[in-house]
This record gives sequence, C-alpha cells and structure tokens, in this order.
Amino acid sequence: MATKTCFLVLGMHRSGTSALTRVLNLLGATLPTALIGPNRGNEKGHWEPIKLVAFNDRVLAECGSSWDDISGVEISSLPQAKQTAYRKELTRLLKSEYGDSNTIVIKDPRICKIADLYLKVLKDEGFDIRVLIPFRNPLEVAHSLAARDQKDIVEGVMLWLKHILDVERLTREEARIFISFDGLLTEPHRFLKALSKHSPNSLPWHDRNLVDEALGSLDVSERKQKSSITELSKQSITRDWADGLLRILEKADFKNLSRTQLKEIDKLRESTELGLHLASVTSEALRAEIRREKEIVKELEAQKRSLDKINLDHLSTNHDLQQLVDETRAHLKKTRKKLRDARAELRQINEERDRAKALHLTSIEKAQLNIKSDSHQGIEFDASPLVSVIIPVKNGLPEFENVLDALKTQVLDHPYEVIILDSGSKDGSMSIIPMDDPRFRLVEIDPRSFGHGKTRNLGAKLARGEYCAFLTHDAAPVDDFWLQELVKPLREDEQVAGVFGRHIAYEGATPFTKWELETHFEGLKNWKTVSITDAREYVRNQGLRQIYHFYSDNSSCFRKSIWEKYPYPDVNFAEDQMWAKQIVEAGYKKAYAWDSVVYHSHDYSIWERFQRSYDEALALNQYFGYELCPTKKQLLGQTWRTTIRDLGLAFKNGWWLSSPIDVMKKPFDNFARQLGYYMGSTKSEFAKKYDQQFSRDRQLQAK
Repeated sequence: MATKTCFLVLGMHRSGTSALTRVLNLLGATLPTALIGPNRGNEKGHWEPIKLVAFNDRVLAECGSSWDDISGVEISSLPQAKQTAYRKELTRLLKSEYGDSNTIVIKDPRICKIADLYLKVLKDEGFDIRVLIPFRNPLEVAHSLAARDQKDIVEGVMLWLKHILDVERLTREEARIFISFDGLLTEPHRFLKALSKHSPNSLPWHDRNLVDEALGSLDVSERKQKSSITELSKQSITRDWADGLLRILEKADFKNLSRTQLKEIDKLRESTELGLHLASVTSEALRAEIRREKEIVKELEAQKRSLDKINLDHLSTNHDLQQLVDETRAHLKKTRKKLRDARAELRQINEERDRAKALHLTSIEKAQLNIKSDSHQGIEFDASPLVSVIIPVKNGLPEFENVLDALKTQVLDHPYEVIILDSGSKDGSMSIIPMDDPRFRLVEIDPRSFGHGKTRNLGAKLARGEYCAFLTHDAAPVDDFWLQELVKPLREDEQVAGVFGRHIAYEGATPFTKWELETHFEGLKNWKTVSITDAREYVRNQGLRQIYHFYSDNSSCFRKSIWEKYPYPDVNFAEDQMWAKQIVEAGYKKAYAWDSVVYHSHDYSIWERFQRSYDEALALNQYFGYELCPTKKQLLGQTWRTTIRDLGLAFKNGWWLSSPIDVMKKPFDNFARQLGYYMGSTKSEFAKKYDQQFSRDRQLQAK
C-alpha cells in the first residue's frame, strides 16, 4: 500500500500560504473539492477548503476565540467529550473533501491555533505529515492586513507573532521546514530542492514539465508590500519581539530550527507571553468599542429612515420641519432618560437581592463555607452600608481591642459595617466585640478551613457594602479618618480596583522596625496610582512589576464588583499581591492611600524572623518567579551589606545608647532573614523535609 502523505501548510495570513499551496497542487498534491475562490484579498485564489474553514471558525468561536484574536486557544483544556466530537467531525470532513487520495495538501491559517487537533486526526488516519511553515516580515503582513481588513499595524504585528509562536510550539515534534516568502518568490529552485529533500517520495520531483509549471505559478509581482528587517528593528512596537523572532526564522530558511534556535524561541515566547495577554485585553476592548459605535450608527440610520417615511407634504416652511425634528429629539431624550432610570432601578434591585442573599445564607451554603455561627445575620440598617470592614481573627489580643475601639468612631458620610471572621480564638478575643452595636457582626468558621485568600473571599461574599475594606486583628487605625481616606480613591476614580494604606510602627517597636516601615512606605509615595501603560517595560522590569503588584491586606479596600470578576486566589501567603497583579494586568488601576494610616509592626525573635522570611521567599518564588536569595554567596553578601548599613544607622541616630540590645541583635536578625530567603528560594531537600517547622504561617494556623 502506498504511503499516505499530507502537506500541512501552516502560516500567518498574507505570508505566502496560498502561493505555496498552489505549487504543491501543481506538483500533484490533491486539493479539497470545494475551495474559496479568488477575491479582492487574493486575485488568484486562496486554495482554502470552504467546509474546513467553516469548521475551524466554529471551533475557535466555541473556544471563545477567532482568527484575529491575540489570546491563545487550548483544545486540550476542553471536556473530553467535546474533543472527541471535534475529531470525529474533522475525520468525516477530510474523507468527504479528499476522498481516497494518498497525497493531499491542507491550508488554512486558522489551523495555526488548533494544529494539535489536526495532527491527532491525520495521524489516526495513517497520514505521514509534512509541515510547511511559510513566514514573512511582520511589517509587510501588518500593512497587507491594514489594506485588506483595516487592521491596526500594531495588532497586525501581534497577530503575526502569536500565529508563529503557536504553530511552532504545536508542531515541534513533526517533520517540518520553514520557508521565507522572499525565498519562495526569488529562489524557487532552491526552495524546490529543499522541499524534495524534506518529502522525497511524496511527489514526482523527476517530472520536469510539472516542476516548471509549478515554479511558473510563482509571480514576484504579487508582492504588494515590501519592508526590510532594518525597518522592522526600528519599530518600537516590534523591537525585541517580532524583530527577534524574524531573525531566528531567517537563519532556518528552507530547513528546520536547530536546538539553539529552539531555545532562543522558548526564551522569546516566555518574555512575550504577558505582553500578548495585555494586547489581547486591549484589542478586545477596542473591538467592543467599535461594535458599540456600529450599533449607534445603525440606530441613527434607523431614525433617519423613520423620519424619511413621514409625510412632510403638509409642512410648508423650514420652521415647521425644524419644529418636528426638535420634538423628535426631545422625545428621544425623554425615552433615553426613562431607560437609564429603569436600568438604575434594576441594578439597585439586583444589588439588594445579592446583599440579601449574602445575609441569609442557607444551611447548605453555611456548611459549604464552613461557617459555624453568624451573629447579627439578617439585621437591617436604615440604609445599606457603603463599606464592609472585614477582619480575620485568631487569638488577636491585646492589639485587637485597639482595632475595635478605632472602628467604633470612624468618620464617614455613609453607614459602614464590620464583619469579624473568627477561626477558633481561645484568648477571649470574641468576648470584647460590641455585639450590642448593630454595625458589628461575628462569623465563626472552622479553623481547619481557614486560608488567607479563601477566608477573605468568604468575607467579601458576606459583605453588603459596595466596597470591602480589610484589616488584620493587629492593624489598628491611627485616627478616625482611616476608612474615609482609604475609600476616597475608589470613590473618585471608577477605574481604581483596589487601595492599600500606609503602615507605621507601634510606639514600642525597635528603631530598626520603625526605620524599615518609614523607608518602605515613603518610597511608595510617588506611586499613588498605578496602571500598566507600557506592557513591554512591565514585562522586562522586575522592580517595576514588584511596585505594581505590592498590596497589603493589613489595611486595604477593593471594589466588590471587580472582586466578583477577580476573587482572591486560594493561597496561604501573598494572596493580596497576587490579586493586585491580577487587576493591574486586567487593565485596572491600583492606588496607595498615604493618609489612611494604621499601626502595624512586628519585632520578631531570631527564629520568627527566619520563619517569616522563609514564607515570603517561598511564596514569591512559587507565585511570581522571584529568587530573593538563590546562592550562599548572596546570603553572606547581603547579610554583610545590611549589617554594615544598620550599624551605620545606629551610630548616626544614637541607637547604640537608646536601644543597645536591639543593635547587638541586628546582625543575627539579618543573617536569619537572608537564611530564610535562601531556604525559601532554593527549596532544597532539607527545606522540604522541615517545611512545616520552617513556616511561621503554618505554625500559627496549627495552633
């Protein structure tokens, strides 16, 4: 039985896929029975199968994507039943379109996103797959898409980048070659030689007449866009990403990628992943705006047609016509106002329903949330609270008493409520809650169900307020305006998703603790509101990313409507910074309220310092990829540098005389901090063995 061969032409639109498919067809590869014919976008024909294109569009749509979507598609993440259905349908379409042919060619740029689906089906059908990946300067592709589809140049380049990276990843294990559009048109014999080596037994390479006819179908005049790689490297939007990828591909022209080139592409893919995600978010927002504009235009056109139908014969003057137009506009204005009022009323009803649902949880819901009891559940206020202050507590005394006293006297122009989430306090913390004050509400949960992210999500679910503020049981507001100042950025700017406040040390804290807190929060003063405006710089600059996602739930507040879209991740450390990273990368703003101040500080013992640093390094490495202290050399070097700095501060500020024990302890504290960072960053077998003992957070939860 003859070997069955499938030439799979996978490349970005406008990159020579049609010309390459036509050459393969003239050499003897079978095309599908029904093809998309010539049109303005391609006067000689696209050579794409109508039925398969429709199938591909439907698969992408059902995955929430499309050919011009910069975000990714993962067929493997779909339910197994859906994947099986797709494979069966594709198998049926291939048999219908290609019959019993032993050598076929399939071409559709959409397959770049779902190549794994095609590879699986073709292999099951016994085909020897030969992947051909044509590529072209992305600026030429972008300009061609702009002329054909009015695509933005930036979007066109991003689409090229996503298509190439996707198809390279999905076909890495296949027999493939990369073919430049330039080489295909200007060096056809060299291309044909490479192709015959790539697929020596699939086509009649010895038939000179066929070969000459195939090469004769290539026409340099078809190339209407021309850009050089130098022009590409000058573009700020393409430098580093598209420029770097094109240079790698050009080295692999008419052959496959080397191991070195594959590593270069993997590194480039890693650096562009977040940029493409942010571009996808921006692109979708722009498309939504365009759709809204089109709807407005349709509405205006409909109104114009309605006016045209009115019999104006009896109107004798321009004054009469203008009066009719004015009356119509006034009527439309009243109708729109009624519609806005109705929407506002419906929104208020939905909000009240959601709040009532949060207050009146069923016994099943309470069991699922591990709620043991809920005191004051269902109490109604004269007005809905603007803010819900949520405090997770476990053995909070003595600081918790100061927190409650400060919350009783907060100055705010709207009501607020306080939800206390206790997870098994045994020190009398719950006995001091002012349960006679209807603003205060106690919810007791099973200690085994506590999680920093999960428990705060529970508090937000129970909250009736438009905003959810968080305190820890040892973070006491400094004055009566803590809540007012914390909420202010959210009320002034609807794009602000979350706010965190300033921390200062308790009066009895060591001078080093006071200095560290003052220095840290003073450094954030120039970053009072942040949002990603330069995606490339955000991806490239780790220090900038750390500022953008710094967020502290010791004193914070978020907009509940945004939390419903982006809840806290269910993790036991750094849940606040992971949430902040989510919202800034989703396009929202994060704010810092300098005038919202709490007392919050810890003077750790040497062992507690090690445990706290271990937890911090472990979380930042696991969730953000940061290595705070990856080597022993850095451990010793950083201990030395911070100790010299701290001793210098002690001499400069007279701490040797006022706090001599704290000064003498500092070198050991610095070593414990860096040792904790080292253990958490390296995750050695020794650290894994004693993880439970090394983690302060897990030790506290176990009590």
